[in-house]
Amino acid sequence: FQTWLKQHKERIFKIVRSYAFNEEDRDDLFQEIAIQVWRSVQGFKQQSAVTTWLYRVALNTAIKWTTKERKHIDRHESIDVGQHIIESHQPPDLSLIHISEPTRLLSISYAVFCLKKKQTKQQNNLNKKYT
Repeated sequence: FQTWLKQHKERIFKIVRSYAFNEEDRDDLFQEIAIQVWRSVQGFKQQSAVTTWLYRVALNTAIKWTTKERKHIDRHESIDVGQHIIESHQPPDLSLIHISEPTRLLSISYAVFCLKKKQTKQQNNLNKKYT
């Protein structure tokens, strides 16, 4: 396992650099690839070259990692934008144009949900006060 990683480190780093754009993410992705290679070693059937097999494991791991990271970032960005809408007491403005449509919709939905929840709580408090 370690020999394979050392021998093919440059090939793996080429994939890592293609999918992760800062040092922290590159370290995370390399670690994910190393873990996946470790888990997959026993399943290697030697029907292809080690280089080809390792490349496919690294590439598939990088694609999955990218998808997972994108969802994580979008989710947090949505909550941040939604929180900003709530705190500013203003309707969404043109500042939402820079984010993706699904993130924008999720942000607005989150803000509406929180505002409705707040209104319901206020209404319940009024009802208790006058009953």
